Amino acid sequence: MVALSHDLTLKDGRKLPVGARGAVVFVHGDGEAYEVEFVDPFHAVATVPAPSLSRVSAA
Repeated sequence: MVALSHDLTLKDGRKLPVGARGAVVFVHGDGEAYEVEFVDPFHAVATVPAPSLSRVSAA
């Protein structure tokens, strides 16, 4: 589980806020970016640069 450390604007214009949590579903390269599935505040799958994420407990 990861959380956004920066707001993220998706290609369709929706915005995921700082703290949005998601599950990593794919690692790009050597961890430069991650494909993350978010559920809250809405469902989205996005490619997120590693510096924009922090690890969180799954609990």
